Amino acid sequence: MKILITGYKGFIGSNLTSALMQDGHSVYGHEWGYPFPNVRDMDWVIHLGAISSTTETDISKILKQNVNFSIELF
Repeated sequence: MKILITGYKGFIGSNLTSALMQDGHSVYGHEWGYPFPNVRDMDWVIHLGAISSTTETDISKILKQNVNFSIELF
């Protein structure tokens, strides 16, 4: 199965990526700032990527990366 994981470098994402790869799945990670992934080529999309810092003050950055990216993935 081909699986795209956003936030694959975080704690949960990295452990999930390892577990899925051990089960024989093809896992593709997406990093913010790189070209938008073609989700139609994937069997699953697991969206874990977000700005989780409680001290981030740039609201437009949070909206762009947390909200707009989620909408684009959908």
